[in-house]
Amino acid sequence: MILVGAGNLGRAIAAHIDFSQYGCELIGIFDRDRQLLGLDIAGLKICSTSALSGFCVENKPDMAVLCIPRESAKDTVKLLVECGVNAFWNFSHYDIQGDFPNTAVENVHLSDSLMTLSYSIGVLPGNEKK
Repeated sequence: MILVGAGNLGRAIAAHIDFSQYGCELIGIFDRDRQLLGLDIAGLKICSTSALSGFCVENKPDMAVLCIPRESAKDTVKLLVECGVNAFWNFSHYDIQGDFPNTAVENVHLSDSLMTLSYSIGVLPGNEKK
């Protein structure tokens, strides 16, 4: 699997999740921010997204973690699908399956989890939201 988007969330995911526990191997990290290029995260150097296509052709990842803004996700997913990536752990809020129905997608919306937690504490007797 590869990770696209090495901002705060992407770096945290790469550094703190043991992908091997889930039968995955993180083999590449990509970002468009020149200031991040070359930084080492979990033993991998952050590479430019301009190298993404060539990397995918050579290494054939099956999955991608997307930690990128929604507005850049469609073009990135299109490129990845064309390179053979068909499964996405999606933090981008972009509806991948709407445009690419033959993909496997797990959408993660952190705000949904916060809303669920907020609701949970609000319905417990004696709890007030603060």
